[in-house]
Amino acid sequence: RFAADVNGLPDGDAALVSHGGIIRIALADLLGLDVREVWRSGDFMLKNTDWIVLERQQGGWSLLE
Repeated sequence: RFAADVNGLPDGDAALVSHGGIIRIALADLLGLDVREVWRSGDFMLKNTDWIVLERQQGGWSLLE
């Protein structure tokens, strides 16, 4: 649901706030990665107040920060 909401955003800047686990799952999905593998590997672990920066590109998303 979170990834669908991100994909539904209009063009331009936006800030979304959520729990780290949800962001990890959505980030894996948005980047076309295997969600289970990302979870098992510990990739994209976020601490309190951490953030990520995504950029919408034609056909998908890229991780900038």
